[in-house]
Amino acid sequence: MAEHRETHTISGPFPDFDPLDTALLFLRSNRYRLVQKTEEAPPAALEVDRTLLPDMGDEDAASADAPVEQADDDAAAEPEAAAEICVFAELERGDKWSGILSSSMSELPTTLTLRLTHNIIRVEYVVTTTGQLLSDAEREFWRTEARALEHYLKGEGELVSLASLEEDRASSARRDRLSAAFWLACIVFFIVFVGGVMLSRM
Repeated sequence: MAEHRETHTISGPFPDFDPLDTALLFLRSNRYRLVQKTEEAPPAALEVDRTLLPDMGDEDAASADAPVEQADDDAAAEPEAAAEICVFAELERGDKWSGILSSSMSELPTTLTLRLTHNIIRVEYVVTTTGQLLSDAEREFWRTEARALEHYLKGEGELVSLASLEEDRASSARRDRLSAAFWLACIVFFIVFVGGVMLSRM
């Protein structure tokens, strides 16, 4: 199965308190469907495996089991731990047969993943392109969409539906191809007709 992949990194600061929800608003307006949204907490502190420790006396063992006093450090580390939480969202657009039946990039089967960590959003596209032969201009669609998302997140752009614009472009291109095919068929018919008439008179 043929695929096209794009990865973009959007760095803050963001004017909104929850930039991921703002991103979801933009993407829903561009025909994406939310599949899942989860939070991934940082891994818990590793516990000491006693089987890996060398033999030691009772006093040393007691000191190893004693809690480490770090009240001030814990208070300072709480905001840092909170910042390490990764918010993950997965969205989809298009359906299984779009790659064969459509020439619009916004209708191709697409899985989009967002990861928000440390005020940075990582955007990952996986587009199924089976049945398509993409040009550089068509691949540019997803880069343009990612840039529009970045501008919207930073308050530098409006909420726009690039999916609608892409469908208009694809419809116009399809009409142009049909028109060219029609005129080509007319020319071929005219040549065959004139050639037949001339042969009949020889």
